[in-house]
Amino acid sequence: MSDSLANVDEDPYAHIARWYDLEHDQFDDDLRFYQDMAESAGPAILEIGCGTGRVALALARAGKRVTGVDRSLAMLARARARLAAEPPTVRSRVTLVQADIITMADAVPGPFALVLIPLNTLAHCTSLSERLSLLEAIRARLVPGGRLVIDLDLQGPRRLVEAPGQLWVQGIWPVDHDPGARDGEQVVLLSHFVSGAAAPAGDVVVITHFYDAQDRDGLVRRMISSMRLALLTRGEIEITLDRAGYAVEAVYGTYELDPYEAGSARAIVVAHTHGAA
Repeated sequence: MSDSLANVDEDPYAHIARWYDLEHDQFDDDLRFYQDMAESAGPAILEIGCGTGRVALALARAGKRVTGVDRSLAMLARARARLAAEPPTVRSRVTLVQADIITMADAVPGPFALVLIPLNTLAHCTSLSERLSLLEAIRARLVPGGRLVIDLDLQGPRRLVEAPGQLWVQGIWPVDHDPGARDGEQVVLLSHFVSGAAAPAGDVVVITHFYDAQDRDGLVRRMISSMRLALLTRGEIEITLDRAGYAVEAVYGTYELDPYEAGSARAIVVAHTHGAA
């Protein structure tokens, strides 16, 4: 059975947030990097696209105050559920805000010493004007000398464009606890596949996620969600940062701070506003 639960113009996480932690809680490669960045910053940190709170929670446990912004109510609901299991001292350090990350309006006044855009979140801004609007909104909320960190996935989305129609296996996981069980359904196995194709205009890929949830009786229910992501490059981001009033401090190719090299899978860009030390 197949359910098309989110099209490309809706919140792509609305119906797959149920499975996000099962897949992404196993990924902690970037957490030490963000914790180290936070150590040299002030206490107030802003995370753009905080999702279910994986990064924000790690920083709060380390004693930092974190404001997490996301437009997906479903993802923020998962974040609040995670925070509810934490001690009150940790919960009190995290503020979750539902807002459009591109403008943030007055929902996130700041100021902040450090702003993080993890795991290719910037690619959700699919036009140059959107990226400039976001970066300018962030700049207005940074303290003098504050830093912005952007983590870009340079290879994953591009791989999908180069192999249109192919299905790539993202992972297969046994499900010990089903956070969204309903009507007696109990999922015991989850499979995640992804495919992509170039959008009609611009350097954008339309990515389609397929989640196959198998219940204890062997019935498989397929959930489908699509989203647009920009195909970003290091050079394009550096130019955009300059236009938005930033100076680039460093560009790394790994979370271990290895220098970026041509062909690096990631570009981790650290910047501050022009004129900052």
